[in-house]
Amino acid sequence: MQIGERNIVRRNILHDIRNSRAEAAIRLDGAAQGALISENVIYDCAIPAINPGSRDNYVENNIMVDVSTRRWPAQTGHFMFGPEARGRFQRNIVYNSSGAVKFLLNMRGATLGQFDADFNIFYSAGDPAGSAAFVEELKKQAGAQETSPGKIRPHQQTISADPLFVDSARKDFRLRPDSPAWKLGFKPIDMAGIGLTADLPARYR
Repeated sequence: MQIGERNIVRRNILHDIRNSRAEAAIRLDGAAQGALISENVIYDCAIPAINPGSRDNYVENNIMVDVSTRRWPAQTGHFMFGPEARGRFQRNIVYNSSGAVKFLLNMRGATLGQFDADFNIFYSAGDPAGSAAFVEELKKQAGAQETSPGKIRPHQQTISADPLFVDSARKDFRLRPDSPAWKLGFKPIDMAGIGLTADLPARYR
């Protein structure tokens, strides 16, 4: 089934997905257009967190933590996309607690420059210098790209910095008041109001 246009995938908690044959925790099909993926928390998965499909879709204000990619052993990344993907990638927190500094699974020569991308945080707790170098490379690539007159180059506000979760070891991914994400315009995610609802049958929990 094709999902069509202007759908919203919002306020979900997805974690501990071990089926590495799945393509992504949140995946749009090729017909999805104008979809918004926002305010989702995705962590500890054996697959990428988000695949936005191959048209103009919007990935905004999500938290992606510690995903790996077992389906493609030579590649890994939280955000998976191909050369046809377009849209926005803004105000997302992409985090590794390990020393991994691979945050994007960009297929067949795709680049984050395909998106209106900025105000994001990429951070590796185990290799802060490596994630800083990753962000600097994004900015370098953006500087080499041609842009339309008056258009601001992407990644000008993207940073590598500890997002300051309340307690990542206990999977509490709320942000502390001094988190640098607030200065980038990140909106609070109501952790108490997302996830499984009370009416979900017990057999599915």
